[in-house]
Amino acid sequence: MSSYQHLSFAERVKIKTFKLEGLSNRSIGRKIGRHHKTIGEELKRNQQGHSLMSGYVPELADQVAHQRKSTTSKRPRLKNAMLRCFVQHHLSQR
Repeated sequence: MSSYQHLSFAERVKIKTFKLEGLSNRSIGRKIGRHHKTIGEELKRNQQGHSLMSGYVPELADQVAHQRKSTTSKRPRLKNAMLRCFVQHHLSQR
């Protein structure tokens, strides 16, 4: 079983192109070598909702994906100040 890899910008452009051609998510998935649910989730997650942009814009979808990726691992640890002080103090004491 292969590991998951994020969609590339080129794949996002292909999704947009194939969707404009009227292909189904399954057909698009077969053409770019991805599961049809990956295509569906990508389209659902990154619909811009602007009629002039025809819904899905690969450039914006790629930017949003990179923003999501950069913020996911930056969760604040030990939100409680007292607990944080306690842990820091005891770590410094070893």
